[in-house]
Amino acid sequence: MDRVKDLIIKMFYSILGVIVAFILVRFLLDQIELNEENAIIAFLINVTDGFVAPFAEIIPSSYNFPLVLDAGFAVLIYITWGTVLVLFIAAFLQESKKEIVKDSTDAIFKFVESLLVLRLVFDFFALNADTPFVKLITNSTTWAEGLIESSFLGERMSISVLLMLFIIVIFDLITERIIEMIVSESKSE
Repeated sequence: MDRVKDLIIKMFYSILGVIVAFILVRFLLDQIELNEENAIIAFLINVTDGFVAPFAEIIPSSYNFPLVLDAGFAVLIYITWGTVLVLFIAAFLQESKKEIVKDSTDAIFKFVESLLVLRLVFDFFALNADTPFVKLITNSTTWAEGLIESSFLGERMSISVLLMLFIIVIFDLITERIIEMIVSESKSE
């Protein structure tokens, strides 16, 4: 079973690696503004458009930022969420139910923590709230609002979301220890 599990994990990481590599090349090409009519460049842009589209115009044009960061942001998201997805899939390839619970719980916590970190980053840098990806993250994290009705850094950092992230991280660590104790006790029996 370990060999099959390793093969499946390697397959998912390989797919993720190819996607990220294509997007990374796209990011570099966006910076040097090559001729998009070239067949190879046009192919690369067409292949990566679907992956980069959710992040288009995430940086407001009023920032006059000299770099095109859509693809760069896509790389970070796909690496982060791709890794969490692989961890989640790998959890269900475990042989014991307790290991499945432990690993899948850990993957879920990592995903929720990544949502809250993204929300904090989006708010802090005042990224374009009208883009679908920023709306998705904002709508997915409204549950973290309202714990404390104040903010700092001129409304750029929600204390409530920051506190909720801190609580989730602590809860993640405690849950991990509890599950580890349960798994350890069952192995010793």
